[in-house]
Amino acid sequence: MMYIKINPIAIDLLSEREKKTKELYNLCISQDEKDKADFAFLCRDIKIAVVGAAHKVGTTTTAFNLVNFLVNSGADAAYVEANTNDHISTLPTYYKEMTVRETHVEYNGVKYFFRGHFPEENNFIVIDFGTLAQCSLKVLKQCELLILCGTTKPYELDFVRAALAELCDMPLCLLLSYTPKKVQSEICNMLKNKNVQLYFTDYSPDLFDGKANAAIYAEIVKEYTHVKTIQ
Repeated sequence: MMYIKINPIAIDLLSEREKKTKELYNLCISQDEKDKADFAFLCRDIKIAVVGAAHKVGTTTTAFNLVNFLVNSGADAAYVEANTNDHISTLPTYYKEMTVRETHVEYNGVKYFFRGHFPEENNFIVIDFGTLAQCSLKVLKQCELLILCGTTKPYELDFVRAALAELCDMPLCLLLSYTPKKVQSEICNMLKNKNVQLYFTDYSPDLFDGKANAAIYAEIVKEYTHVKTIQ
């Protein structure tokens, strides 16, 4: 695949949307970071499905970062491992301060539930389904929000297209990582879909980073975010 000439107007539109998501994030960050912005999450048990178009596209990192963003923002949120990768069981070996329970591990105030276990009532439950091939569409349709993760090298885009075709009747947020800015507008045009809200994410090497791509996560959950007062 060759990247064709990019429309400069599309680049301007992307920059404008990035600006708006950062403005939204300024309203949705935690109190100790922004003059005690007082906000609430007026929702219960909102299930956020995070699924990858293929393996190794950042699905688990996205789910971890998202749940940390939500908790840091004042929400009751938990992570659920709903795939067969068993990543959670390996973490306590590397993170000595992690507390291990029968149903979950806990680290920096965030609970990560093992496969087959589910948290009690929360504002948000971030469910890591692994790859799309590992889960059923029927289960995904029971979630209030759907995030599809993918990457954008020419040979990787086929997986993204296939996943979008399979999820064609479901509104979703498409998060694409490792995408050079010079090709973002072309990819926007290539994957244009009325049911898809497309975001290009920054690289995040830290599983527990609640600030990475925070503006994007703030926009995804904005329907459930209520800003009460700003001093």
